[in-house]
Amino acid sequence: MIRPTGVTLIAVLFFLGVAFCVVAGIVFFIGGAFVGSIIGAAVQQRGAGAAGAGFGALVGAVVGVFCLIGAVIDFICGFGLWKMKEWARILTIVLCGIGAAFGALGLMAGMLHFNIFLVFWRLVWLGVEVLIIWYLLQPDVRLAFQQAQAPPQAYAAR
Repeated sequence: MIRPTGVTLIAVLFFLGVAFCVVAGIVFFIGGAFVGSIIGAAVQQRGAGAAGAGFGALVGAVVGVFCLIGAVIDFICGFGLWKMKEWARILTIVLCGIGAAFGALGLMAGMLHFNIFLVFWRLVWLGVEVLIIWYLLQPDVRLAFQQAQAPPQAYAAR
């Protein structure tokens, strides 16, 4: 089974996404706890109720969990692409399509407020998403995945 170089690069991109999501999840867990403790200390100094004290910790935990779920999804896609699984190719196309749709919405939002950095960032990621979809739909890449799924040929009878 020969893995095309582009598939290897996409799998590595997913593995980098795993690392980023794990780090972001940890940062959100710790940051949320930190913000919650600051809010709790401010509430205690004022003598007010403690209704908002755990809000920062809750938000940090929820966002951290979503980051870790994203890490699991990225790992599944990256591992499936690394092993040349057809379902991973299809899942990657679907996820990149969803990402491109949200990227286009983000691009419109960036244009609405005209933040040049945001517009540039969204254009780069939108281009990456579209390029991945285009690459995985190429006939030779599709054929490589199909050949990887085919059972090995039996030895010819002597």
